[in-house]
Amino acid sequence: ENNTVILYPSVAGVVGYVNKTTLSGGEEVVTTITSTNNDAAVSYECSANASDKALIVRPYVAGVVGRCHDEGNTVLTDSQNTANGAITLNSSTYGTYEYHGGVMVGGFASRIASATITNCDNYGKVTVDNRHYALLVGGIAGLAHTCTSTNCDNFGEIEVKETARLRGVLAGGAFGCTYVNAGVTSNCTNNAKVTIAASTEEGLSAITGALYYRIGGVIGFAQSPVDNLTNNKGGDLIVSGDVTCTTEKAEDYFSIAGVVAFKTKGATKDNIKNYANVTVNANFKYVSEAAAAVQSLHIGGVLGGCSGNPTGTGIINEGTVTFDGSIEGKGAYLAVAGVVGGSHSYYRITPLEPLLNKGQVIIGENAVIKVPCSVGGLFARNE
Repeated sequence: ENNTVILYPSVAGVVGYVNKTTLSGGEEVVTTITSTNNDAAVSYECSANASDKALIVRPYVAGVVGRCHDEGNTVLTDSQNTANGAITLNSSTYGTYEYHGGVMVGGFASRIASATITNCDNYGKVTVDNRHYALLVGGIAGLAHTCTSTNCDNFGEIEVKETARLRGVLAGGAFGCTYVNAGVTSNCTNNAKVTIAASTEEGLSAITGALYYRIGGVIGFAQSPVDNLTNNKGGDLIVSGDVTCTTEKAEDYFSIAGVVAFKTKGATKDNIKNYANVTVNANFKYVSEAAAAVQSLHIGGVLGGCSGNPTGTGIINEGTVTFDGSIEGKGAYLAVAGVVGGSHSYYRITPLEPLLNKGQVIIGENAVIKVPCSVGGLFARNE
């Protein structure tokens, strides 16, 4: 209603919020959630009349755990969100209310922090119809902040129907984002389709001032070490719609890939494998007034983009990578490859060995490319 403020709503099938607990002597309590399943649908819908003015700050929606305290000490083991645990966030009907600070949605958890998560799976479909600020979404978690994640598998389809008005999308079959200083994400898989549809409302940019548009079959944005990640057959990644980026910042880059869309510097990548198809039908338009702007779109079968000096072995793609959309804009470029799309403009990539590509790289007959374009079987662009 008018002038309503809702702070951090956490909605989940089992536990909405895991808080930090400290005993009188200063000892922190470890919160353990084990052998706990959610077997029911979870739905969070927001609507408002046209005259209403409401503010919703960071909603969290998930099947088992809504969110964990940043400084807590949480152990999540041997639990799952079942196929009956469909997760839905719908804000397609709205008045003048706004989301601030991002929307986080996950099949198993929306936001896990200072936690260890082991043998936790998601089988429920995750559906997001969202038009506000930033979106982090994944089958296991939208965001894993300072976490060690091991043996977690996603079997639930991820579908984002609407991304108008967003300032960024971090989406992955398993994790939307694994945050800086987190532990290793290892032995995790995605086994279900990830579909992202971006659109532009009249007078609004789908992506406005965004630095983060990263969509991966397993992880959207990995800021922590990864090891033994696999996007299996059935985990096809499809990105469509119209994406307009208007920003004053140079070196804006979007990344899409079969396993990890964007991987930051200093972390290893061993045994990262993609067996699914990556299809990009979206139309990208970059608008920038920044001098010498470098605005890129990296698409790869395994990795979209990298930064720093990562090393790795066993980087394999067997899926088909297709770009059949359009791209235009001053200072923009397109990089499409079977394994690694490319590097950020001011970083260099050391060799990733061995690289193996068994999949086709296709520029479709409907593609319209009005920018410099690099296409490679293994690597498209390395500066």
